[in-house]
Amino acid sequence: MAALKLNMTHVPYKGTSESVPALLGGHVDVAFAAYPNLSGAVSTKTVKMLATNGLTRSAIAPDVQPIADFIPGFDFAPRVGLYARSGTPPELLTKIAALGTEIAKDPEIAKAFSAAGIEPAPAGPAEFQAALKRESDNVAQTVKAAGMTPQ
Repeated sequence: MAALKLNMTHVPYKGTSESVPALLGGHVDVAFAAYPNLSGAVSTKTVKMLATNGLTRSAIAPDVQPIADFIPGFDFAPRVGLYARSGTPPELLTKIAALGTEIAKDPEIAKAFSAAGIEPAPAGPAEFQAALKRESDNVAQTVKAAGMTPQ
């Protein structure tokens, strides 16, 4: 969190099955985790949600500011999308994208995504590709700012 000038030590847990109990047990002070993994602890006020990781406020936690309010451009919301092999005919890509958008708008699908802490934001292939590029650029900047060497 160099942009906020925070002195934090990364603890390399093997996922939320280790990091969430560490947070709840007081072994670490903060953790990045998907909302469903900590929703019970948030509702009982065992932990406090400090910020969300998307560009804008989340419908899941509308009273919580996104990190982007403190670090402009910060956007590490989960990217879930449909992928096709290179060389797939454009007309087929258009059809798949349209069907995917319709599926993502289905209330039952949106409910399932919400249970996983994901807010559907249906987009076409160009928008999705642009979002992936922005995310890749953000990660590259973070790696550089941390003084790490990509491998």
